[in-house]
Amino acid sequence: MGMPIITPGTGSRDQAITDLIQSVALQETALSHVLNAEGEKMQAIIARPGITAEELFTLNKSVNKMLNAITRLEMIFQSKLELFSDQESTTPTTNTAQLDLDKISVNNVVINVPLTDLTAQSIAVTNAVILARAQIAPGFTVNFIPTDYDPLTGILLGRYEVISESNPTDRASDSTDRTITVVSLLPEPEPVPAEAELAKINVTEVTIAVPLSDVTAETAAIDQAIADAQLLVSPGYDVSFTGNYSYTATMFVALMVNNTDVNTPTGILTGRYTVTNSDNPADTATDPSSDRTINVLYHETVIVSNAKAQFMGGSLLDSTLGNLAELAPATAEFITGTTPGTSVVDTAKIDTSVLSGNQVNVAGIDFDLGDFLKLGAANQYANAMENGFARACAGAVNDSGVVNVGGLPDYPADAIIDLKQLIPANQKITDAQLTFGAINADASFSLGVPNSLMRDYSIGGAELRIVSPLLGNFANETTSVFAGIKDDVVVAGNDIPEIIGTAIRGQLKDIEDILPYLSIVSNTLVADASSSFDVNNALLPLFSQPILTENDSMTYDANFNSLSTDLNRQTSTTIDNLPPNTELFDSEMTARLASELNKMAEKLRVVEDTILDKILAEIFINVEGHITLSAGGAGEALGLDI
Repeated sequence: MGMPIITPGTGSRDQAITDLIQSVALQETALSHVLNAEGEKMQAIIARPGITAEELFTLNKSVNKMLNAITRLEMIFQSKLELFSDQESTTPTTNTAQLDLDKISVNNVVINVPLTDLTAQSIAVTNAVILARAQIAPGFTVNFIPTDYDPLTGILLGRYEVISESNPTDRASDSTDRTITVVSLLPEPEPVPAEAELAKINVTEVTIAVPLSDVTAETAAIDQAIADAQLLVSPGYDVSFTGNYSYTATMFVALMVNNTDVNTPTGILTGRYTVTNSDNPADTATDPSSDRTINVLYHETVIVSNAKAQFMGGSLLDSTLGNLAELAPATAEFITGTTPGTSVVDTAKIDTSVLSGNQVNVAGIDFDLGDFLKLGAANQYANAMENGFARACAGAVNDSGVVNVGGLPDYPADAIIDLKQLIPANQKITDAQLTFGAINADASFSLGVPNSLMRDYSIGGAELRIVSPLLGNFANETTSVFAGIKDDVVVAGNDIPEIIGTAIRGQLKDIEDILPYLSIVSNTLVADASSSFDVNNALLPLFSQPILTENDSMTYDANFNSLSTDLNRQTSTTIDNLPPNTELFDSEMTARLASELNKMAEKLRVVEDTILDKILAEIFINVEGHITLSAGGAGEALGLDI
């Protein structure tokens, strides 16, 4: 892009205003090139293979800084234009509002927020006005009146209006809507999970236990609308409702009662739902611009409460667990005026063989579902009461609904997932399983009581265990290796006396050469090497009991050829404090497991180094013997003991 050229004017005030507007227009053109360059930069970076989320975040921050800077410049440009917007022109003009309206040809505008942002329409209208001002003559004001905006397509409909500043009667406006395409520099934000939960809510009718004209009807209707919606969203999400209630006594259809026409009253609740993640308040979603309409009904006899408890449901591998008759839930329902007594309780037990005989196929491997998942005895408990209270619990719970987080003798509610079923047959891994102990879940709700829905679950323990002959062989091979190291050192030590003897004889030979009258008569040097270190006794305490890492989260047991880890110690919190549906083996868990394996390996290496140091420290070498020397012609023998 070349440098903009502004031709000097005549020096008149109107010409100065014209030049100023032209300079702003040229600056706007320059900014459009900058924005285009930013867009091309983003496309080039996003297309790079292997780009990380951190790099995308950094890119987003860079683009936001640029957009903020451009926004500030736009405000400066607008202030320049407004310097003379309320001043009369000193030069007569022949322009009329209609002529200037005809000059406006704005087909698209650029905004710096996503198309679905609540401020998108307002920003688009502002930018449409700014572009139009650059196209009309000085002394005229331009407005844009929007009639519709579609955030999905980015289409803005509306009409321009031009008014003479010196003569307000000189004005003109479009007779039909213009279509302006809105282009966003920012992509639409990723949908938050709460939006998916909000979409699950389809409450169109509620029933309350008070007359529609009662002063408490509105509160009862809102509470019931929230309670009905809360049952539709996933655990961990809280539902609220903001709205208005209206009651009409004569508006509905007439009914025939004893051959007499009566008017049926109706209650209408209008408003919007909001869904919020209880663990992440930023994950929230509210109904958009339109209110929901919920019909409110009154019945003296209503279903007050119902409960269902199911220890296991959903799907596992390619088997739909809910279709297994053995996993049928316990259910309880209380209907006022129909159900006798004050409470209904139902229990349904599950034995350890419920899954056997159900064939599944994974990656071409057929096996019995009962071999893959082994369940301990579990119980299911459901209770519904006439006062609107309902409770359901499953797992380690008795027939009275008493839950035991450590597991009950009759209902331990364990679950063992045999991961070996998913591993191709080999001799290196003989067993691999994921064990959960004392599983139980509990939920309760009181009709008409705000915020009474309670959900909780607990897991007594969670362990990942791998069994392999290689883990058992490690202890035996370590003992064998260190015994071999000791033998090698001793054998090497037996060579030391010979080395010493050779050195001594060499020195004596040097003496013979220097002092010819000395000669070696005999040499009886002998030597041996030994070690008092007992490798077996040193390693026996090491492998006779489990070896644990510093925080006791990983255990190596040579007696059982196993390596196991407590998953509760591999998370930032205990497993039963994690939100429901949390992915257990995520990147954080994998990193923690790898770290613990390194700690276990380092602990064994330290032990090995210590034992090796002891072997080397307790090697003993003994050299004994007698060397006899003769002194030349004197015939004397000199003895030297070593």
